[in-house]
Amino acid sequence: MKIIVIEDHASTLNAIRVGLISCGHRVLTAQSAGQALSLLQRGKKGAGQIDLMVTDLSMRGIDGLDLVIKARAIHPELFVIIMTAYGDDPHTVRRMKSAKRLWLLGKPFGTHELNRVIGEIVDDLKRTIMFGHTYRKVSYA
Repeated sequence: MKIIVIEDHASTLNAIRVGLISCGHRVLTAQSAGQALSLLQRGKKGAGQIDLMVTDLSMRGIDGLDLVIKARAIHPELFVIIMTAYGDDPHTVRRMKSAKRLWLLGKPFGTHELNRVIGEIVDDLKRTIMFGHTYRKVSYA
């Protein structure tokens, strides 16, 4: 799976990148929404297409949910995991309820938890390919 990870803290970004690579994923990284959107634009079709975006909810400039809206303008079928320490915030939950192909992962988490959620996404992707359905799912890890 080709994954882009967006996190404005370099040490956290690197730890996630290393964990995903060790599990066999191809990983691109960005420390800002602008960098991420540029990478998504370049990799929107063919072999370079990004399958999954993993982004922090709280970042400088644009928040993760606004980034999802902009990213989906480029890649409408993009699967997304939003990482947050604020998963039970009612405003955040309300903004996420209508989103499709979106998972929520509470911080702190380890590589095992992240890969469990990625496994759920792969399962949903397989069902979508097999049965032609699009699933809406918000999972609180």
